[in-house]
Amino acid sequence: MPQGQATLPAQAYDWVIPRGWRHEDGTVSDGATPRRYNRSGAFEIIVTTSGDTGGTISVRAIDTTCDPNATRTTLATREETRQLPTVCIGSNGAPATIFCGDQTDYGFRADVSGSQPGGRITGYAWSVLGAGWNLTNASAATPTIIPSGTSGATITLVASYERNGFSATLRAPDAVLSYSQQLPTPVFVGSNFDLCLNQRRRYEVRPIRGSVSYRWTATPASLIPGGSATTTVPYLDVTGPNTDATASGQVRVEVSNAAFGCASNSATVNFQIGAGSAILRSSANYYGAVCPYAPVVFEVERANARGQDNYAWYVNG
Repeated sequence: MPQGQATLPAQAYDWVIPRGWRHEDGTVSDGATPRRYNRSGAFEIIVTTSGDTGGTISVRAIDTTCDPNATRTTLATREETRQLPTVCIGSNGAPATIFCGDQTDYGFRADVSGSQPGGRITGYAWSVLGAGWNLTNASAATPTIIPSGTSGATITLVASYERNGFSATLRAPDAVLSYSQQLPTPVFVGSNFDLCLNQRRRYEVRPIRGSVSYRWTATPASLIPGGSATTTVPYLDVTGPNTDATASGQVRVEVSNAAFGCASNSATVNFQIGAGSAILRSSANYYGAVCPYAPVVFEVERANARGQDNYAWYVNG
């Protein structure tokens, strides 16, 4: 500090506190007008918050020795915030896209986080903007929302929150569900679709929501059933042929919903029939003759083998 100057204690402080907060004498602040505390110890004060709003707190030290406004310090400020809970729209697996014919109750719910001690949600207000969608129990934490099956929708949620006599409105981010006129692509369950001779195997896809029919086409014709079949369940039991005349097969499924006029969709799996082929070869085939007491090498040549082979050898003569 330059010579000849001295640090003097402040005789007063001008405080500005957020709107709605109360000064030490009970005066309610307007959030802008400074409140003068005429004491040297007023570098700290005790105020009463409103419980709802935060805002800017500012203070300036005042030297009132000669002139009440002669000397002012630089304004010091800080921001005080009030944390509110957050509310979001949750569900039991609701997709981002609602497919044609889907009228599933996905169990939409209000998910609240960050509530402070003494705080509580006092009410909910749900709304659905979507042609034909059905909303019931709109003031509950878990409403019932049924899609129309013919359109997407925007779901909104507003919650009322109370704490220590303060109330606030909490708005959740909207849940925007798009719409597809085409049914989803069927997905086959499992990874091994190969079929042994006379084996019975179930070819199954994940269920498609809505009143869906499944049209199956199985080839070759030696499969049972071979050709086309229609079911209301998402699977078809197929039995392999009794010969391996055809080494491969295919099952195709097409899903449709005639009641809603949905565009169909399909999926296909290809598979092997039987255990593959086996060719017996020997050194005698190469040389054309076998000498007495000479060794002969026999070998099985496999193609399209499945799993682990076991061999049983028989020699006659």
